[in-house]
Amino acid sequence: MSSWTKVRRVMGGSDPRHWRVPGFLEMQMRGDYRKRSAFAIGVGIGIASPLVAVMLAIAPPEDIGMAVLLSLLLVLVMAAFMFMYKDAATIIISLEDDGLRRRYKPMFVNLFGWRNRDEFWEYGSIQRCDIVPAQHSNGKYAAVIVTVPDQTFPVIVPQRVDIKQVAAFLATQCPSVKAIAQFPPESQPRPSVGPRGMKISVAMGVGGVVLSMIGSAARLAIYSDGGEMDSAAVAAALEATTEGAAAREYLVPGKSGVSEAKISPDGRWIWTFTSGKKHLVWNDQQDKPVGELEVPSAYKVHARFTSDSRRLIVTTDLEIHVWQLEPLQKLNQFSVQATPDQIAVSADGQKLLVVAMTAVQLYDLATGEAGTKMPITLGAAVDSALSADGTRLIIAQQPRIISVRLADGFEETLITYQSPDRVHSIGRIAPGGRWAAMQSKLGTLLFDLDRGEKSETVPAGPLYANPVINPDGTQIAIGTMQGIGVWDTANKKPLVRYMLNKSTSLDLSDDGQYLLGYSSRSPKFVVWKMPSS
Repeated sequence: MSSWTKVRRVMGGSDPRHWRVPGFLEMQMRGDYRKRSAFAIGVGIGIASPLVAVMLAIAPPEDIGMAVLLSLLLVLVMAAFMFMYKDAATIIISLEDDGLRRRYKPMFVNLFGWRNRDEFWEYGSIQRCDIVPAQHSNGKYAAVIVTVPDQTFPVIVPQRVDIKQVAAFLATQCPSVKAIAQFPPESQPRPSVGPRGMKISVAMGVGGVVLSMIGSAARLAIYSDGGEMDSAAVAAALEATTEGAAAREYLVPGKSGVSEAKISPDGRWIWTFTSGKKHLVWNDQQDKPVGELEVPSAYKVHARFTSDSRRLIVTTDLEIHVWQLEPLQKLNQFSVQATPDQIAVSADGQKLLVVAMTAVQLYDLATGEAGTKMPITLGAAVDSALSADGTRLIIAQQPRIISVRLADGFEETLITYQSPDRVHSIGRIAPGGRWAAMQSKLGTLLFDLDRGEKSETVPAGPLYANPVINPDGTQIAIGTMQGIGVWDTANKKPLVRYMLNKSTSLDLSDDGQYLLGYSSRSPKFVVWKMPSS
């Protein structure tokens, strides 16, 4: 015996009287894969179905393929988990001085009846012990077949345990120990799934399918828009439109794309958050960034310029960063109470309005002190803008647009989307808060918020594109595969087409004069001069 073996035996690592059954061994020793698979699929569908139903019901049309794929993946993951649920257990065998002990310790809570258990048989109750060498079982593991009154059961012996030493010890304790060439029929492992488990599986599978069908039926109601935009006509109209020239072009250092961007009210300054997690500031006098902001990256990032285009406010999760532009320097940094969904800056540039799921909170930009908190209807904000007189904050949610009066927090619902004008969580509010452009399968829906009604439906752009709209509601801009089209909302025809490879996102200066196009997949971003109507 080697020194290393002696050390391991002293430490209990190779003592043939104590061992742990290798993981998943019971599954390898069984042959009832079909029954186990049927059980796993039924239970997997049942467990995954609530989330599957929700995904199928609410996934936007452009993401329905991904929703179906994720649903199938979720069912497969749950089914795989349930396929091996009984084998996710630690089984410890101990040949003690007075008897044989088997301990089961499931690795997670088993909903189908398995619990920790400790089984013990005194050697005096063991009638015989049969040894099945590895070459006669599954080629990997030997087994000891133990027979006691009214029960015969196999005890698996892993490769690292010397089966000869196990047999020698048992021979001193049991009346009969002999080697046999195959498992006796009465010692074959029991089916991994019993009748009760199969009934549960069938019930969960049927219930899961019904729940998924309910989610699909709900989707038909949610996304029943009464028609669709003629994409071919939109493409033809854009291709026949004159292509406009860029006013300014920029290239991000390092070839990173632009994930988020904002253009200042006067069109001179641009803030970009790159795919490389850098906050860069640009102006119209230089091709390179004026500087990089010392602002940490975050899950949610927003930015706004003050109305005089002299300061920039950047949010990163629960922090606000205030920067001066000329010269570029940090003025303040403070924390907020909730992660902003959207932000807006008061007309005098002194207050920051943070829009969260349930409230609008005011903060002093100079001191960072929290001011008035105004509860609002629960909803994720798509966009926000101050009214022209600076007295109200207009917030686009799904499925409504609301107005919050800053003086007293009074909330008013301006628009509630109704079929066939149902829109999705994609859209923008024009500077001044008079107009909103939201996307649906019918095209771009234009809302007059002062009147609280839909004004026009412009068949422009795909459902998944985010439009921008000028302050007087006469023009919208939206990106398509044929380019960025600027449309006249009155005659519903494109005025000009701008080209930017892989452009997916747009921003418009508050005066409606400059259009910014950018993409997370391209290091190039461009500014165009909006056409005259």
